[in-house]
Amino acid sequence: MLFKPSIYNYIKTGEKFVAICNTFSGGLAILEHNEYNKLQNVHFFNKIDNDLEEWLKQGFIVDNNKDELSIVNYCRCRDAFLNNRPIYRILTTTACNARCFYCYEKGRTVQFMSKETAIKTADFIIKHAENAKEILLNWFGGEPLLNYTVITLITQKLSAALNNKITSSIITNASLFSKEMITIAKENWNLNSVQITLDGMADVHDNRKSYINKCFSFGETIETIGLLLSSNFRIILRLNYDKNNITDIIKLIYFIHETFGNNHNLICYAYSLFNTATNQESSYVYYEDIPRYMPNIINVLMECGYYNPLKIIQRRTNACFATDPYSCVINTDGLLYKCTMDSMEPSRSVGNVNDGFVMNNPLIEWTTPVIPKHCYECKMLPICQGGCRASRMLNMDASGCAIKRQLIEYTLNHLLNTVYHESN
Repeated sequence: MLFKPSIYNYIKTGEKFVAICNTFSGGLAILEHNEYNKLQNVHFFNKIDNDLEEWLKQGFIVDNNKDELSIVNYCRCRDAFLNNRPIYRILTTTACNARCFYCYEKGRTVQFMSKETAIKTADFIIKHAENAKEILLNWFGGEPLLNYTVITLITQKLSAALNNKITSSIITNASLFSKEMITIAKENWNLNSVQITLDGMADVHDNRKSYINKCFSFGETIETIGLLLSSNFRIILRLNYDKNNITDIIKLIYFIHETFGNNHNLICYAYSLFNTATNQESSYVYYEDIPRYMPNIINVLMECGYYNPLKIIQRRTNACFATDPYSCVINTDGLLYKCTMDSMEPSRSVGNVNDGFVMNNPLIEWTTPVIPKHCYECKMLPICQGGCRASRMLNMDASGCAIKRQLIEYTLNHLLNTVYHESN
C-alpha cells in the first residue's frame, strides 16, 4: 500500500518542532523536524512501521488512492438529506426588553406569536418530523420569554405526540427567568441549554443592554445564571467584544471563574462584533484584526479552564442548521425561513406552518449543498463547509473561516511554545 500526506494537514513550523493538526480527522500532534520530513516523504514507503501506523490513525497520511475532497463533498451532500435531527428555531416574539446597539433585528416590526399560530406550529413539526430520531427546538426572539406561554403550549403538544423526542434550548438575556419560570422550563419545556450574552462587567453590560426597565441589571443576570446552574441546565455564556470593551471582557472572564468556577455545565466563549460590508461601526473588529485581539482573550479563557486547545478541531458536514432542508426558522406569524438573518422579508419565506415548505428560490439557495469554488482548495473545508451562507447571500463579509483558522493558529503556536519550553 502506498501513502500520501493528507490535504487537510494544517502545519505550523517552530524552531525545534512542527505542530500538525488534521481538520478532517481531528488529529493533533507535535513532531520533531526529522519526523515531519519523514511524513512529507511518506510516498516513498510501502510498508507500515510504528510512525506510519500512528499517522494513519491520526489521519495525517492516507491511502494514495484516497480522494479526500470527494469524501468531504459526499458527506456534506449525504448528511444534508438525512432528516434524523431537524432543528426548528421558533420566534415567540420580535419584541425585546433590551436595546443592544449591535442587534441585527433593530427596526423590526413588533409581533407576538398567537396561541393559534403556536398550535399550527406544533402540528407542522409533528407532520414533518415524526420519523426523526430527535427534534431540536430553539426558542428565539426578540426576547423569547416575553411570550413564554407559547413555549409551554408547543412543547406540551409535541411531547405528547412525539414520544419525548423533543429537546429544547433558548437564547435569552435571562432578565425574565424567575424561580417560577425556571421550574416551568424544567418541568414543561424539555429545556436542555440556555445561551446568555454578557457584554462586560456591571456598568458596561448594563449600558450596552440598555434595558427598557432599568431594574434588570448585571447583578440579577449573574444571580439567574447561578439559579439555572443549580437546576442543572447547561449554560452557554457568549461574551460579545469589540475594540471598546475588550479589557472589560477579560475582567469578566476572571469574574465568571471566581463566581462559578469550572462547573461542567458552564460553557464560556468570546465572540467579536464584526464589521461587514453592510454594517460598519468604528468600534467593531475587522477579520484581519482577529490576531490582534483574540490571543489575549483565549489566554484568559484557557487560564480559567474555559478553553481546551485540544478540542477545537471538530469536523462538520454542513455549515449550519439553515442549510438542512428539514430545519427552519418559524416566525411569529407562522412563516418559515431558513435563517433569522434572512427572515425580515416575506419574499424570502420558504413556506408556512399551514402548507409546509414550498419549492422556491430561497429554499433552493439555502439547501443546495454547493459551496464557493475557492473553498474546495481550503484546508479548513472539513470544519467550515463553506462558512456562513447568510454572509454570502446577504452581501456580508464571507470570511467566516477566519475565526476557525485563527483558533487553530493560536492552538498550534501554543503547543509549540509549550513543548519548546519543556524541552529546554
